[in-house]
Amino acid sequence: MKFSAYKVNHVHRGGLPIHQKSQWTVPEWDELRLFLMGYDRNWVDGKNNIWNVAQNMGAIGRDTAGDLSVAKYVCNQNEWHGYTVSPKRNGDKPPSEVVKTWVAEGIIKKKDGTNIMQGKV
Repeated sequence: MKFSAYKVNHVHRGGLPIHQKSQWTVPEWDELRLFLMGYDRNWVDGKNNIWNVAQNMGAIGRDTAGDLSVAKYVCNQNEWHGYTVSPKRNGDKPPSEVVKTWVAEGIIKKKDGTNIMQGKV
């Protein structure tokens, strides 16, 4: 996995309406901090997307259904960007091994990890 640049994507910061794209609710610095933590700890899936979660499932973003706690980071042409996701949606569920690591490290509770893996949050 190669890192060359990270770009804050304006469409996830008010550039498009919330009914079209999820929106970060944390400062850009927290968006980047979550990315770097996921990158450093190699919390990736089979498509080399990076994942992270807010401590204790706190809100880091919103969509039309409410608060979001999980972040997904993708790379396009060697430039990374991220957005908040709901594991209820197809393709927005982090790998179970990553979720288990979050639980083992005390980042989230076991019940929250189970809910993420089952697509209930």
